[in-house]
Amino acid sequence: MINKIRYFFSILTSLISPPRCRFCNDTLLDEESFVCFDCQIKLQNERTYFETIAHNKISNLFWGILPIHNACCFFYFEKQGIIQHLIHLLKYKHQPEIGIFLGEIMGKELAASPLYQNIDYIIPVPIHHKRRKERSYNQTEKIAIGIQKHIQKPIIKNNLIRTIYRESQTTLTNRQRWKNARGIYNLLRPEQLKNKHILLVDDVITTGATITSCGKELCKANNIKISIVSIAGGM
Repeated sequence: MINKIRYFFSILTSLISPPRCRFCNDTLLDEESFVCFDCQIKLQNERTYFETIAHNKISNLFWGILPIHNACCFFYFEKQGIIQHLIHLLKYKHQPEIGIFLGEIMGKELAASPLYQNIDYIIPVPIHHKRRKERSYNQTEKIAIGIQKHIQKPIIKNNLIRTIYRESQTTLTNRQRWKNARGIYNLLRPEQLKNKHILLVDDVITTGATITSCGKELCKANNIKISIVSIAGGM
């Protein structure tokens, strides 16, 4: 009975306020979701295809700094671009479903890439509990949920934790970002990740400071293999 009521209200809501493209605001067709076909075509112009390239601009960020297996971002973070807009909705406009939507796009391609096989666990970059309270969710966990639909491995959310709160890094210099990211994570149970291949998930990679801080903490687990993926990269 409850499910029937929910279905009725979902139909009523769609009639009163039909779903619209999250970028151009056009009304979506029945076969479209979140982004209209026209904007999906534009979105392809922001793709990096780094998930098929072993040595790319993202993996090069960690050369000599962090021992990684593979690393990639799926889109270029372009000002006024579709991905910048979608990430803004995800992080600041309480639209967690955007993370799942983008995660599904990523997961499908990762599952097909020979570079990202034999993943054991998916680990979203953690946020501080104060930030979670402000946002009510961790955006990287939503991305991980979408990825998991194609890479059907467990998501671990309570082993790697963030212990220090920082204000937003969007206005900081590269040097300040690296300083802010030091020592802010803690791996509680290294033995859980021993001999495992981890897929570490982030939303945007710019300097690589956050991922490096996470990765160094993850390396406390013996013989761990770390691959990295993010929605976008600010190269």
